[in-house]
Amino acid sequence: TVLYRMLPPDKTMFMAEQNRQKAANQVSQEKRATVRSMSQIGKANRQAVATNQGAVMVFFGMLVTVTVSRGEQENQRLEAASRAVEQAAGGAKIDLRPCYGAQDTGFAASLPLGLNVRSYTPAGPLGRLLS
Repeated sequence: TVLYRMLPPDKTMFMAEQNRQKAANQVSQEKRATVRSMSQIGKANRQAVATNQGAVMVFFGMLVTVTVSRGEQENQRLEAASRAVEQAAGGAKIDLRPCYGAQDTGFAASLPLGLNVRSYTPAGPLGRLLS
């Protein structure tokens, strides 16, 4: 499931300017500017121009679930499925973080039920602590 959140234009312009300044500072601190740092300046400048023309920043997230059938060697099959997902994500340069202790919430958020993960508070004692 792909999740996204658009920033308001005022925050987008502020972040674009921060990114531009951060890239410029990185280059100024290096004795010899690297191709990577110069590329970052170019990207940050293009981002600042785009946001100045009305573009907004969009943050993307992804929820990935793995399901295996019950039965013999269930744990081994789950481990193998998890490794396969992690390897595929690594090949696609996607940073995945396991959802320890909140698998039920992560799974529910990946279903097309309209659950807003940003405003979700779990029920029970933990939910009362967080709200």
